[in-house]
Amino acid sequence: MPIRDLNDRAQLRIKWAHQVWKSQPFDAYFGERIGIYFAWLGHYTKWLTILATMGISVFDYGITNAAR
Repeated sequence: MPIRDLNDRAQLRIKWAHQVWKSQPFDAYFGERIGIYFAWLGHYTKWLTILATMGISVFDYGITNAAR
């Protein structure tokens, strides 16, 4: 069955859901406003992940030095 014959959800699963580092296909959402929301949400999550990694590193450093 060609991919164009599948419904939108099945196409998203094939094209995007099983690929971890591929960016979201914002044209598949319900209009421009919702697409912009999901783009912002992805950007915000990426920055929070970076900051959380830095915070965990500082916390581990503090725990390691507190034991000395």
